[in-house]
Amino acid sequence: MEDLIQSWKENRKADYQDSLEFLKVLKDVQKKDRTMSDLNTLHNEVFEEIDCIKCANCCKTAPPILERSDIGPLAKHMEISKKQFIKKYVLEDLTGELTMNGVPCQFLADSGECTVYDIRPKACRQFPHTDETAY
Repeated sequence: MEDLIQSWKENRKADYQDSLEFLKVLKDVQKKDRTMSDLNTLHNEVFEEIDCIKCANCCKTAPPILERSDIGPLAKHMEISKKQFIKKYVLEDLTGELTMNGVPCQFLADSGECTVYDIRPKACRQFPHTDETAY
């Protein structure tokens, strides 16, 4: 623990400076008129540095939104009916939005790998949604 504290003390100024530089870049990007092409370029640059499969933090912290079309392939993979899949794995809120009913995701293996990767829900395939525009 002492080593960790000492490392933090020694590196905090460098880390702080790196964080400030990163925030400046973000601020500059926000000032620009962003086109879909700009967003896709920025997304691709960031994700050249990040291995989502090794991270799996989204699977550990947030249940994905499900579309009705996601349920069939997942149920088939589990060799159960859609109705059984919904009962066992899905939560529906008052507005009708569907999500997986647990965190971490039930399909996240102890190794950190997704056991349904090839048929994962649309929200999982598109995460973190940084290459899409909301406007």
